[in-house]
Amino acid sequence: MNELKEEEGELRLHPLTPNDKREDVNSYKLYFDEALKNEKIKNIALSGNYGSGKSSILLTYFNGSEYENKKMQISLANFNSGSTNPKDNLLNIEKNIINQILYQIPVSKIPLTNFKIKREISSLQKIFILVEIILILSLVFKKSEVMVFVSSLYEKYISHIGISPIIYSILLLLMIWNVWMLLKYVPIKKINLKFQNVEAEINKKNDELFEKYADEIVYLLEKSGKEILVIEDLDRFKQLKIFEKLRELNVKVNDKLNSSNKNKFTFIYAIKDDLFNDKKERTKFFDLIIPVIPYLNATNSYEKLKSMFAKNYTIDDNLVYLLSFYIDDMRLLLNIYNEFVVYRDELGDEDFNEDDKLLSLIVYKNLFYKDYEDLKFRKGELYNIVTSVEKYRDEIRNQILKAKKELVDAEEQREFKAAKTHEDVLTLWLKNNMYQDYSFGDINSFINNPQRNFYYLNNGQPINTTYEELQKDTDYQHELALALKEETITEKVIKDNISVLEKKLRSKLKDIISEDAIPEDKSLVYRLITQGYIDESYEKYINYSYAEKNDDTFLKNLFSNGKAIDFDVELNDFNKIIKVLTDVDYKKEVILNNSLLNYFIEKKDTRHIDEILNTSIKHSIGFIEQYYNKYSNILEHLVRLNIKIDLTKINIVDEKLIENYLFIEDETNFEFLILNNWKDKISNEEQISETINDKSLSKPFKVYYIPKLRRKVDLKNIDSDYYDSLLKNNKIIPSSENIDLYFKFSSDIINQILVEFINQNDLNMNFQMDKEFFDKLINTNEISNNKYKVFFEEYQFEGYSRELLDDNIKKEKLEILINLDKLVLSYDMVKFLDAKNIAYINNNEKKLSELLIENKDLDIKNWKTILDSNILNDVEKKKLFIARIDEFNFEEFKKLIIQLHFNEKLLKVINKQHGYHSIRFENTESNLVIKEYLANNNIIRENILNKMFEEK
Repeated sequence: MNELKEEEGELRLHPLTPNDKREDVNSYKLYFDEALKNEKIKNIALSGNYGSGKSSILLTYFNGSEYENKKMQISLANFNSGSTNPKDNLLNIEKNIINQILYQIPVSKIPLTNFKIKREISSLQKIFILVEIILILSLVFKKSEVMVFVSSLYEKYISHIGISPIIYSILLLLMIWNVWMLLKYVPIKKINLKFQNVEAEINKKNDELFEKYADEIVYLLEKSGKEILVIEDLDRFKQLKIFEKLRELNVKVNDKLNSSNKNKFTFIYAIKDDLFNDKKERTKFFDLIIPVIPYLNATNSYEKLKSMFAKNYTIDDNLVYLLSFYIDDMRLLLNIYNEFVVYRDELGDEDFNEDDKLLSLIVYKNLFYKDYEDLKFRKGELYNIVTSVEKYRDEIRNQILKAKKELVDAEEQREFKAAKTHEDVLTLWLKNNMYQDYSFGDINSFINNPQRNFYYLNNGQPINTTYEELQKDTDYQHELALALKEETITEKVIKDNISVLEKKLRSKLKDIISEDAIPEDKSLVYRLITQGYIDESYEKYINYSYAEKNDDTFLKNLFSNGKAIDFDVELNDFNKIIKVLTDVDYKKEVILNNSLLNYFIEKKDTRHIDEILNTSIKHSIGFIEQYYNKYSNILEHLVRLNIKIDLTKINIVDEKLIENYLFIEDETNFEFLILNNWKDKISNEEQISETINDKSLSKPFKVYYIPKLRRKVDLKNIDSDYYDSLLKNNKIIPSSENIDLYFKFSSDIINQILVEFINQNDLNMNFQMDKEFFDKLINTNEISNNKYKVFFEEYQFEGYSRELLDDNIKKEKLEILINLDKLVLSYDMVKFLDAKNIAYINNNEKKLSELLIENKDLDIKNWKTILDSNILNDVEKKKLFIARIDEFNFEEFKKLIIQLHFNEKLLKVINKQHGYHSIRFENTESNLVIKEYLANNNIIRENILNKMFEEK
């Protein structure tokens, strides 16, 4: 990219053209020098991202080099094929390349080309044509007086020279030359390719031009007198085949040049890094790839930005640092600077000190141009963000009004006004944090017996405490102090809330817009806003003018099917406006205007009132609610049309709205009702059951009502339609009885809702559950290990066999079942536990011993430890030892012969003590097994063993 200073002086604006004096190209010069002199390198790629400086490198390299006059350059930056068909697109690219090559070669160097090229007629040609015309005219008009006079002179002075045949010979030659030139420019079928003042006519059908005219193109390049063809912007078409064709063309050109002992012809391509997805494709087209290190990148963007603006402007360093993460292209940076300078100059205020905000908008304009342009028409994302702030403030105002109304109600009720004793305070504390109903006698006993336990709710969870412990609780101490000062906890909370809301109302845009859930592609916009670089004052920087009168603006917006911008725009000439409105206009969003609706209400024009109100319902943009807050004349029409509105947006709610159910059935409205009208219905279990079971209340209401409950209930008293909602919101008492009820309700399935409920609660196992529940539970890996153990500790049925266990049951669950002795050990079970690497031998030695004796192929890890167990007696151990004797080495064998108290004679034989040859044994089953072991392991010779065990 060009620097700010040029030879003729310092420029105010940076040119965006490539820089032919780039300073950091010495390495690239070396690379190109070596490559261009290397006979093997004929296709070179200069690879780098957009804006990395590829053109500047090439321009700087060739500027003043030995190759400056030996190169042709092709640029497709401004070429648009106008076709979406890849084949047509490829054809058009080829045509454009040929045309640009033709344009750069003098016509005199390519006289034999078959491409028809328009060229200027030389002076010599003009003379030949003039002579030919004169000679032809002399033949045609030879009877004329002039020609008779010329003939007489000819006969008198030069006829004896015999020049007449010469003249006719010259005329014949000139006519032949003209015919040749005429035929040369008469194509049979042609395509006109035009590039500035050159026109080439190429004979073609729908063939690929590089193949059809390969010889012609080779001829052009050979005769061009050049050695290098630089091709830029070819990559933007994503046509990899063109690179293949150009490589083939390069081969043909160089073959031709080589046969004529001429220098090689090198193609140089400036391409983007991401052109080739396949790494093999990237290397197969080129003999050398030279990567370009970007002039501007993420590591140096900060320094470039800072140095560019620091000289003439004061830009916050934090803003420069933020922008550097998003501006990594030099052309983009230069254009941002240029636009900033122009806008800054146009403001023309020397005292202007908000360069940060102006620069932020210029960056926004360059990165999100369409959305920036939408600002003119009061739309787009930035406009929506800014205008949403006023909506936010309206919401805060409504919340303040609502909170003040709640405060008035709280002060009137003054629940804690009579709280003059500690008993009163504890009663109200337990009421507000109710886990179960306590009588006043209970509360007195809690105070009189400070160590007595009771429960209260904290964040929906039951807390076991005593009055002695509760008095140490800082929250309780605070509420006690407030109560004795005759200020309720509720009143204090409301006042604090009002204070917070009023602070929010004074907040600036940057404090209101949250950085949560920022769209990834618009993260910069949100950060510029949240850091105060873009705010509501953006209009004074872009200097738009909105001088139209309100009536005209309203109608213009209406006729163009725009959006309702400002409900409060005051209209003046209602008669004029109404005359031009059609029935269709009343269905458009723009018709929603406070002054227009108020006019119709005053005129009692119910037809148009109904049309506007119905349009408001259709678009759901808060028009009715804001009108209700400003005028008192709409309520009867809402009742008449049964129009439901958002109570949370109403400053003062009229009881008629609630009595007539004129509220939108959504969460916010239901919450409003619950907090303001249903306080008693969220803390008393009997009233909770009645409310949920009330058929006159809608299901959506109950779904929003349940999460607001301040105590838990038993399912047995509740309509089963709401079991899911109660469990999801953890509003049932966590007892085994309730879990059993829900399990049966859910068709004997342990679903995710039940799993989460079980995992997050301390369970009261007050009920013996059916075996069907445990059959489902046993393979439920999602249940926490602790809760899994709690359930199976209560399991009173027979143990589980391998067939009832899923293959994917977790190891931790199996360990719990083994430790609780809930599994039936069998051949398959043992194999399964071994595969899961479960330790199961302890306390199961007898059963495992039986399995090992019965199943010689059963392989149990560490089974030999069973022989060390105190659970088996020596007889049982001997049986196991004999059954698995082949699995012991000789040292283990000797040790167990002693440990299991076998016959002393056997020990003498094993140790080969003196006279052991004469020892004799009975042929019992165990002795014969031992004999076979000794023989197989070559401990005692077989002939000796046979004598020892021969029958008497």
